[in-house]
Amino acid sequence: MHKQIISNIELTVLNYKIIGLLVSGGFDSTLVSYLVHDARARLNTDNIFEYFTVPRYDDSVIHANRIIDFIDDKFNMAPSIKHIVGDPDLHHSKQVMSGVRDVLNKYEYINVLLAGENVTPAELPDGPLRGKSNHPKLYQPFYEYTKGVLVQLAIDMDLIDIIKITHTCTQSKMLRCNSCWQCRERAWAFRQCNYIDPGTM
Repeated sequence: MHKQIISNIELTVLNYKIIGLLVSGGFDSTLVSYLVHDARARLNTDNIFEYFTVPRYDDSVIHANRIIDFIDDKFNMAPSIKHIVGDPDLHHSKQVMSGVRDVLNKYEYINVLLAGENVTPAELPDGPLRGKSNHPKLYQPFYEYTKGVLVQLAIDMDLIDIIKITHTCTQSKMLRCNSCWQCRERAWAFRQCNYIDPGTM
């Protein structure tokens, strides 16, 4: 499973020059961003990455900037280009797609846009509706996997620093509320891996 994820990321890096990354500051989009940078470094490609963030009221821009700066530093990259997209005043279920539409409509030079959406686990009812896009320029490399699979991948790659600085909660700007659906999904994922979550956000 993990080999397939890495292989798909590598193919993306090899096939597309200018890659957009939709980043919220959360775990999933952070992992996507790390993996494409890691693939670029290992494969010695010359990809250009640009980041896109929807300015939601959970301080997503602040959290995304922390992630972007961390990855830039980790891979000795020049400061990345960051864009604000989407409408934070829409219902939370529509905010991300508003950002996706902005990128695809306004930044046509982007060859592919990567988003970190994954499968909603059956064990956690009433979760967000997550759909797979058929748009040729939108790629969701985690769509077939639950967050438990992704957390295990991060653990196996020793990405503990990445896990620590990601922000999951939709109700609190900093410390985790532990009651919103996103907090419960993260807790579920770490239980699946029998691993204590080192993060607090």
